[in-house]
Amino acid sequence: MEQRGWLVSEQVIQSDKPNKRVYTIKEEGTVEFPNWLAIPHDDVRDAFTTRNAFMLQVLFYGEHAPTAALDT
Repeated sequence: MEQRGWLVSEQVIQSDKPNKRVYTIKEEGTVEFPNWLAIPHDDVRDAFTTRNAFMLQVLFYGEHAPTAALDT
């Protein structure tokens, strides 16, 4: 997503905790995000081979408009 220009990230160095990466969505990302959420997974096995993407879709599923969520 970062390579596509939808978001930017920055590594935050922390002294008392492990370092972390903070992501910020760009304007292009706010346009593309609902489309990405709506990508169906025809085969559950295929969905789990891209585990992180699938879990993000599950996490943000509530961002769908109610009627769009029911259609998928």
